[in-house]
Amino acid sequence: MPRPVYTLIEQVKAKLPYDFIVSALDDDKDGLIDSDVWTAVAEEAADQVDQRLGRRYAVPFDPQSLEPIVRSSALLFVLETLYLRRGFGSEETNPFLVSARAARKDLTDIGNGDSPLTPTAQKPRRSVAVIAEPARTSSRAGHLSS
Repeated sequence: MPRPVYTLIEQVKAKLPYDFIVSALDDDKDGLIDSDVWTAVAEEAADQVDQRLGRRYAVPFDPQSLEPIVRSSALLFVLETLYLRRGFGSEETNPFLVSARAARKDLTDIGNGDSPLTPTAQKPRRSVAVIAEPARTSSRAGHLSS
C-alpha cells in the first residue's frame, strides 16, 4: 500500500503552468504526466515533512486533516522538485528554493520542540526543578542542627 501524500496534482496545477508540469513529470516523452513519477515526487515531499516532524509527532499524518504548515511545506517541496527535475537548481532559476529551505527549517524547529505545530499548542512544561539554597537542617560547618 502506498504511503499517504500531502499534495494533490490539482494544487500544483494551481501554481504552475500545465505545460511546465508535464515537461517536469514526463520521463517517457509521450506528452503526458507519468503517474509513477508524480507519485514518487509527492511521496518524497511527504517523506521530507515526516522526517522532520516524526521526532515529535506520529507520522504519516491523515491527509484529510492536515495542519496548514504540513500542507504548504509539502507543496513547496513538490514545486521545488519539479524545478530541480527541469534543471533549475539555483536561487535565480528556481523560485521555490528559498521558500522550501525556510519550510525545512520551520519543520525542524517544530520537530525539535522549539516551535508549536499549531498556534494553540503549548510548549511542554519542564519536569525538573532545582532549588539551590542551603538546607536549614545543617549548620554552616556541615553538621546537623539540633
